[in-house]
Amino acid sequence: MAAPPARSVLTMPLLGMKSAPELFQGDHTHVRSFLDHYECLCAYHNVTSDQEMVKSILQYCNAHVREIIEGMAHYYTPDWANLKADLLKYFDADLSDERFFERHLKSFALESRMQPIMTLQDFRAYNHGFIHIGGWLKNKGRISVDEYNHYFWAGLSPVFRGLVETCLRTKDPNLDISRPFPYDDVCQSAEEVLHHDCFDADDLDFLGPRAAPAPQAQPSASHHSDGRDDSVRPLLPSHEARRNLESLEKEGPTARKQDEVETLIKYLSHM
Repeated sequence: MAAPPARSVLTMPLLGMKSAPELFQGDHTHVRSFLDHYECLCAYHNVTSDQEMVKSILQYCNAHVREIIEGMAHYYTPDWANLKADLLKYFDADLSDERFFERHLKSFALESRMQPIMTLQDFRAYNHGFIHIGGWLKNKGRISVDEYNHYFWAGLSPVFRGLVETCLRTKDPNLDISRPFPYDDVCQSAEEVLHHDCFDADDLDFLGPRAAPAPQAQPSASHHSDGRDDSVRPLLPSHEARRNLESLEKEGPTARKQDEVETLIKYLSHM
């Protein structure tokens, strides 16, 4: 059996083959990954000379990009390092390097804190969104670890923060509140609060809907209504019940006043 040919510029994959880079069309979000892929490919195929590297890249670019490269000084005087620097510069690689700013994380936290966290899936969805922005900023050195922890805590809804803080204090009665709680500790406590394996996580589902009562005769018009509905309603699913409970807690006195007004209206209508 004949030995495979030695790897060289002649064995570089053609555009469209499995190991070839995707066609580069000048998109700033792809220029850095495209060049990294191309350099790895050249190293694998022993393509190391400046002349071979600057010539071979053309086959992976569209016509417009090829014409730009062919007009660059370091293409005619082959110099791969400088040609690469020019490509990063003229195709705006720095735009993708500045993916997020701190204001984006602040906006995310302000919006997220208005959303209730009722399930483990809710918390993980929040965590994914936070890591997408906050993790990038932290890894790039744009925010400190304390700022990262603070934004993560601030983005949780106030009701849920209270539950998590109670869990943290249960674990550590001497909890340090002078600095933002560590991200990992908050995540662990949040998952413990919401863990779907907890036996009472779905009490309402466990109890099931109540049977509807038998129809009752309507009270005569001469009787004054006290404004109460004594019929027994089916229980809501657990997630809806929790949302209603949280909504009622937020409404507070306003909801009670509204109920009193509705009761008075019903009373007057039966007089």
